[in-house]
Amino acid sequence: MVSIFWRFPRLLSTLVWPHKAKPFRRSMRRVVCSWMLGALLLPCLAGCRKGSPELGSKEAPNPLVAKQLMGISGSQVARNAAEMLKGASVDPAVINKAMGGFVYQATSSYSSTRKSRTVKFSEKVHITQHPEGPFHLLMNNDQQKSAEVIWHAEKLYWRGKGRPFRVTSEDVEMARRWQVRSHGQWRALVAIFGESIQLEDQGEEQVAGRTCRAYRITLRSVTDASLPDIPEGTAWSGKLPEHTRGKAANKPRLPSQASGTLCADLQLGFPLKVKFQGRYRVGKDEADVAVTLDASFSLASSEPIKPPKAVVAVSREPEPLDAFAKKKPTFFLEPPARRPEGGQ
Repeated sequence: MVSIFWRFPRLLSTLVWPHKAKPFRRSMRRVVCSWMLGALLLPCLAGCRKGSPELGSKEAPNPLVAKQLMGISGSQVARNAAEMLKGASVDPAVINKAMGGFVYQATSSYSSTRKSRTVKFSEKVHITQHPEGPFHLLMNNDQQKSAEVIWHAEKLYWRGKGRPFRVTSEDVEMARRWQVRSHGQWRALVAIFGESIQLEDQGEEQVAGRTCRAYRITLRSVTDASLPDIPEGTAWSGKLPEHTRGKAANKPRLPSQASGTLCADLQLGFPLKVKFQGRYRVGKDEADVAVTLDASFSLASSEPIKPPKAVVAVSREPEPLDAFAKKKPTFFLEPPARRPEGGQ
């Protein structure tokens, strides 16, 4: 078969164009050889594309584990409040990638006194983060409210205090919201105290197997007139302060006390360990607020995150097409059937 294809250009050229036989034979041989080579390589290329993961469909990115390490040096957080806020705002997905999984624990308290009334609140957070994304989160406070969340095998398990576990979502973005919510206490304090926090360098230390820059926290003497535009908003929300309601709305937070210690990760600037005590005023004489925070990261164990043993199945009936299928107005109901005369 190959010999026939090889001699076909010579036969055709001799019969049609005898005076141009040699050039024509060369060009036809090139065409036939190219065609045969392509026929032989096409199945090989198809097989490589089918079996190669690089040429196939790409996997969806996992938002619980960052692809790149983004942060600032731990030696830069002492420059100003903006750099300090950058270190406090490092994404937990970035921390997960840098540490290869971690355990984060934080105990915080909030006490607000206005005239003769005092409002207190305390909370404990404990999250075990697996390097591949699964995590186990516990959040408890003194208001008899708690939450336990497990993200495992593309399912989000949740339960409140005294309740059984149930699957609330299979969307990784919902798990991402819980991961972010478990952090942010130090970020909120930095946003409130801002330039009033002064960091005094204490050298390098080792925390959770990582090198950090240690600082002593003191209150910087700042007058109200020299303060920049002070953020307004909630004192303890786990995020940057925003507008509040009532008499505290549109009034600045004026720090009066700040002390503690901070160990900022030397590579990314996030707080590997922080102990903080502070106090600030809301406006001139609205309220006096005292806050504390004790938070730290540690290395996670090699044990995998496990799903809960008992899970309640929650079923939801599909919505009927007819809006009045369950309860129709009386004028939509059929008239009652008449009883036959003399019947029962």
